[in-house]
Amino acid sequence: MGRYATDLFRGDPSWPPAKEFVAVPDDLLERTDELAPYLERSLAYALTLKPKATRGGGA
Repeated sequence: MGRYATDLFRGDPSWPPAKEFVAVPDDLLERTDELAPYLERSLAYALTLKPKATRGGGA
């Protein structure tokens, strides 16, 4: 996070920072070659998570 001057993501200033989300600076979004390894690691991590339980009952 220090290398790219990023910070933990906050959806709203009054919310606590989300530990698993990072706010990506606009200029880094344009440099996809630098961003790609982090996106690949993020996807690999997300694929290890168990799905959230769904509510029963249907429509």
